[in-house]
Amino acid sequence: MTDLTAIVTQLEQEGNRLSSQLSGVEQAIQALRGLAGSSRRTHIGGGISAVGRARIAAAARARWAKVKGQKLANALCRQQPVGA
Repeated sequence: MTDLTAIVTQLEQEGNRLSSQLSGVEQAIQALRGLAGSSRRTHIGGGISAVGRARIAAAARARWAKVKGQKLANALCRQQPVGA
């Protein structure tokens, strides 16, 4: 009977040890979930205002107009006869 009591005591100790390890693992999981949840953006929408977007669009249009103007000037120069 003493052997059986010793085995039950050992099993209870092992169960307590495993229980504490399991709670540690659960705490680690909760900590990682907290980190993953905190990285979500709460602000929805673009990071730039409408005025800023319009300013960037106007600058892009100006750049393209400049490039297209140079191409148009080059094309006109090529069309003129050499002797003229």
